[in-house]
Amino acid sequence: MAIFGTIDFSDAGGDITSLRMVSSGGADLTVPTPGLSGITSGTGSGAFNVSIDQVGKYTFEVWMTDSKGSSSNRLSGTFEVLLDDTATTFTKLFVTPPSVLLGIDRSGGQYVAVGANGTVMTTRDLANWTVQTSGVGHRLNSVAGSGSRFVALATTRAARAL
Repeated sequence: MAIFGTIDFSDAGGDITSLRMVSSGGADLTVPTPGLSGITSGTGSGAFNVSIDQVGKYTFEVWMTDSKGSSSNRLSGTFEVLLDDTATTFTKLFVTPPSVLLGIDRSGGQYVAVGANGTVMTTRDLANWTVQTSGVGHRLNSVAGSGSRFVALATTRAARAL
């Protein structure tokens, strides 16, 4: 994910060398700013490529550093990584044993799909699926994850004598 930004600056020495960004997602990036050498004030712009593998809200700080190692004031902000659910293509999954899949969720970097006859399948990459044993034969209609565990909603039918 790329984060773009601009920052107004004033540096009496005209010796700004880099722009640095640290995020709560673990990114610690420094971008050299050779185009600002000799400039005492203006607006700098840049982009940070941040690897984010979790949906959620993140905080960051950004600041400039000069040739002596002195840092500017730190600016802070937030950004949010959202799930892109605008799929335009679908991949047919073949389930063994054959079953109908009815629900899917993603949490903690893992996807879980559930379906008829207690079918549960897991994957991290949406390409290599593993069939899991659910221990039930009920229709699993939906699944929700919390980051550390998944819960599936089942439909059961009880027979009763009239």
